Amino acid sequence: MKKSLSLILVLGLMLSLLTPFVSGAAIMPLTEDAAVSNYDEPTPEMMEEMIKRVRPMIEVPEEYEEFSWDFRSGYGYSSPSWYFTWYGDKGEISVECDTDGRIFSYQTYDYNKERKTVLPEVSPEKLMPLALEFLEKTAPHLSKLDLRLESTSTGSIFYNHTYTYYFIRYENNIPVPENAVSISINYITEKVDSFSSNIVLGLDFEADVEIDENKAKELLGGTQKMDLSYRLKTEYDEDGNLVERLAYLVYTPALSYVSVDAQSGKVYTERTKWEALKAPTYGTNGGILMDSVAKGESADAEEGYRLSEKELEQLAVLESLITKDEASKVIFGDKDLYIPENAYLSDARLSKRSYGVKPLGENGEKQEKYTWNLYFLTPGETGLGINAVVDAHDGTLLTYGADLPYAYHYEQYGLELPELKFDDAKAEKIAADFIKKHQPEKFKNVVRSSSYGFAPMKYVENSDGTSTPVYRASRLSFVRQNEGIDFTYNYFNIGVDYATGKITSYSYTWYDDVIFESPKDAVGEKKALASLYAQDGFGLNYEINKNYTYVEGVLNSVNYETYTRAVYSLYSPVTTTIRAIDGTICNYNGEAIAEDKFTGVYTDIENHWAKETIRKFAWIGYGPEGDKFFPNDSISGKDFVSLLETVRIYGDSSETATSENLTRMTAVKLIIDYLGYGKIAKLENVFITDFADNADFTPDDIGYAAIARGFGLIEGDGENFRPYDTLTRAEALTIAENTIVLGLID
Repeated sequence: MKKSLSLILVLGLMLSLLTPFVSGAAIMPLTEDAAVSNYDEPTPEMMEEMIKRVRPMIEVPEEYEEFSWDFRSGYGYSSPSWYFTWYGDKGEISVECDTDGRIFSYQTYDYNKERKTVLPEVSPEKLMPLALEFLEKTAPHLSKLDLRLESTSTGSIFYNHTYTYYFIRYENNIPVPENAVSISINYITEKVDSFSSNIVLGLDFEADVEIDENKAKELLGGTQKMDLSYRLKTEYDEDGNLVERLAYLVYTPALSYVSVDAQSGKVYTERTKWEALKAPTYGTNGGILMDSVAKGESADAEEGYRLSEKELEQLAVLESLITKDEASKVIFGDKDLYIPENAYLSDARLSKRSYGVKPLGENGEKQEKYTWNLYFLTPGETGLGINAVVDAHDGTLLTYGADLPYAYHYEQYGLELPELKFDDAKAEKIAADFIKKHQPEKFKNVVRSSSYGFAPMKYVENSDGTSTPVYRASRLSFVRQNEGIDFTYNYFNIGVDYATGKITSYSYTWYDDVIFESPKDAVGEKKALASLYAQDGFGLNYEINKNYTYVEGVLNSVNYETYTRAVYSLYSPVTTTIRAIDGTICNYNGEAIAEDKFTGVYTDIENHWAKETIRKFAWIGYGPEGDKFFPNDSISGKDFVSLLETVRIYGDSSETATSENLTRMTAVKLIIDYLGYGKIAKLENVFITDFADNADFTPDDIGYAAIARGFGLIEGDGENFRPYDTLTRAEALTIAENTIVLGLID
């Protein structure tokens, strides 16, 4: 199952796994049929080859005549990658590709795109084939993979106007959650707006599974523990008055990560590993460049896509720049800079920028300035970082910044060290006595929680070569408890000076009206754990893990190995919070999460007059959970206001947003007031309506009804307006859609 990769290739995996779809992260290692070898130093020949590979796979409008580029080195936590942009006065198209010319990111941007609320006229299902066609043409290396639609979401109906399709990779019919593809289709233009992939190629996935899910849960139960704790929920009434403070109990996992090997049954509690080697072995500094490509003798050099004039100009620009190694020597060779001996170059990006560069040259012409953006680290998971920017034209150091170990020495400022007469134990007594003096009743319910030193005045060297800070003072916390469970929302914070024993700070937060749930009523850890692993997002899946080794004190000695393993784990949970009283999964506010998911497909609207409108809103994610919409049910003022906010109608709804059912007239008045016609609607003896139920209108409402009919916001039943009938859910969506069509929403 393991497969070792070179330093350059594996570095890219770490960032891609931590942040899917991260910009600039090439995450596709070489495959056996790759035509170009990996490299971490850009050359004009390589850039020409990449343009020829990428350009025919995308459609670039003729007016996008300008061309720019960036290059990211293979050092650090990403593989080498190219970033190409074609642009003009109307917009731009950008792609990112690896050094085999495989596109893993695509983005379009229309400079003149109109921002307005638009509901879709076509369903996500109808447009999905366009996403698959784009994938086949633009990323054919992914077409052989088993990619399955995981979810579909809708972007901003005000600006993006997109459906986004999220595909998960499967191997041996087992999901690989960390490998995914995202494609966004504009539902107005019916074209691809963006594409992103974090698929890692070149890995082995063994199919043998010896452990079933029940056995995996049994093994997990022996390792994972559930912590019982309080959370605070504060409820207010519609007028903003406090109703209740409830301290409710929840179970949460003690371990942030735990999984069971699907073959051996081994339980893992960690993934990434760092190992410091003592032997003087060194890691590789990069890949091998194929001679034929380095010489510009690619097979299709004379055929296929021919570079434009602008693209050829940029080849000459790259040829004139200093190399990555030359840029890094600017840093390593400057004895005035703070840089630890064991620091190594972690990432390097060659890009155009204006920071630190004058926009115009001596003759007033625009300067095309490129810089090397260098990132250094010291070995280890939490190594200190250094950032530097070097002019890629002449090697001038433009910016530099290093993280330094925090140290504050009294001697540095010539201050006399005070004698510390108190220690932590004495400080705790001083703090406790102070609380008892001022809040004796509250003190009965608190326990010492934590403390941390501040204002270090010196560091003491230990015999093992380490040093210990000596603090002048400490901040101590005391937390409230109920039946042995911490209630962290109520606490005392007290600062104590170790030199004088005086209180340096004091504050507390306390609620006397909290209602506490009792841990005696909790369902128990076993049932909570069962609820945790019973939800969607737990099961058999492939992990992609990393092992790192480095030699202490040796530059560029980091080596990487990436491998897969089939495990049972909670890879995509709905939540990790379990209500302790009933064992149900809940959100952070303690509210139960409905088991019925939003489907957007309703079985009770097929013959309804508002069917198409309801579907449009379902396509943008608006609607109740489950498979029924209940179109003829009344809608509350609160839900109607929520609907209007969904389509960016933000009128004054303070009186409307109640739990009571809304009338048709109240809904109409809210919309017309939002559109700014309220004052006109209130004019007397101006408006005339011919509804059969005119006599039902109050004088103040006739104008609103007339304007509503004129705008086409709401219709009656042919003869009657029915102003004071309750508004149905279907009618509410119709009013919202008609307001959008009216075109007056900002």
